[in-house]
Amino acid sequence: MSRVNILIIEDEPYYISMFHTGLDELTYNILDIVDDANQALAAYYATEPDVIIINVKIRGRVSGLEIAERISNDEMNSKPIICITDDQNIQTFQKAKKYRPAAYILKPFEIFNIKCAIELALGNNPQVQEDSLQKRDETGIIIQDILFVRKNKKVVKVPLADIAYIEVESKYSTLVTVEGKFIVRISLKELLDKLPKNLFLRVHRNYIVNIKNIVEFDFEEYTVRLKNNVIPIGRSYRNEIVTLLPFLS
Repeated sequence: MSRVNILIIEDEPYYISMFHTGLDELTYNILDIVDDANQALAAYYATEPDVIIINVKIRGRVSGLEIAERISNDEMNSKPIICITDDQNIQTFQKAKKYRPAAYILKPFEIFNIKCAIELALGNNPQVQEDSLQKRDETGIIIQDILFVRKNKKVVKVPLADIAYIEVESKYSTLVTVEGKFIVRISLKELLDKLPKNLFLRVHRNYIVNIKNIVEFDFEEYTVRLKNNVIPIGRSYRNEIVTLLPFLS
């Protein structure tokens, strides 16, 4: 039987450690443990989990309940949610209830409670069981000048020439194209290894730009202007960019 892919949105070290040690690798595959609500939705769209465990009180600009709302409203890709919290306020429960969680578990809890909740969530969502049998490549596949990436339940063809720039944050990369944005779960090193060096240039620790889209460099403001965007230049990358300038045309 295929392992269950789980995304965990939790910022308390004790429970992060519990999930790592208590969810055995033969049965469960922890795709990621996100400890910041601001990155939670990016992780959700990039990893395609079977079950999402959310601390409804996680820190960040958005609350765990807002994350649950966004996921439950995603008709194309909604997956079962398990809410966890130390908040015993009935109002918090009533708010969470609107987003139809598969379980609502109060802290402190044992890992056995989580395993039972996961099994119930899968049992009530047969589509999840079917999806979990499919092989996934969240990092994308490059064939010649085409990058294939997953978006919801589709595999989308993204021509490399259509990528204006790439923004990298932690384990996730956002490809900004003429057709929209695509999020893939891949590190900066892996991404640079995949991309052709004659087409893309790293200008900042978090940004890679398409050379064909460059309009001008401004070394006073430390920015690079693309056709429709302005991207910061990292000061440590200035000399490398200047060295490469004669070859960028």
